[in-house]
Amino acid sequence: MSGGGPEDGTKRQELRALLLDFASENMEYTAEELRKSGGEKVAESLASSLEALKGGGDSAPAAQIVVDLCWEKLSNGGGWPTVGWREAYVFSLMAVALAPIETGDKSAEALESARKSMKDLDMALIMGGPGASDIVLAFVDCIEPLILSANKDGDKDEDSSSYIVSADVPPHAPSINEAFAVERVASISFADFKKKFFKTDTACVV
Repeated sequence: MSGGGPEDGTKRQELRALLLDFASENMEYTAEELRKSGGEKVAESLASSLEALKGGGDSAPAAQIVVDLCWEKLSNGGGWPTVGWREAYVFSLMAVALAPIETGDKSAEALESARKSMKDLDMALIMGGPGASDIVLAFVDCIEPLILSANKDGDKDEDSSSYIVSADVPPHAPSINEAFAVERVASISFADFKKKFFKTDTACVV
């Protein structure tokens, strides 16, 4: 089942447009680099993913092949021979993540796919460098609400008290100077965490 209103639909269209812009700037050179360094199959799957993306179709299946082949090369082949492999990997991680965002499906299977995509986007953020970070964060901002919403819907009947750390101070506990207390936060977005804690190098308990 699909979800989301007109605003969500606009955001999804913007993500596809951002990914197409990223592809137009990088993928032609990337495909050339792949072919020169023994990545012909990767280049073919990348082209298939791009074709689906430009045509408004599902680019994820071909993109997943690129992700798997690039990871295999990195893990077993002694590293990537050119930067084109990294560009193909990062682009394809985002292309795979686009699927759960565009469908807005809240089924258990879709939720698992969204969670996997969030991990993939984290990897894309690490591997992609400054050139891709803004696009990756735009994907994160769209997929995170899907996971939070599904988690809230699915946890209504579950007793989650065992996961909660009590805020009560135990008897005879040492006193803590409020100036050095670590702030506790719950259900914080990635953007807010980055702004308030990561960029300021401030500790927190999530």
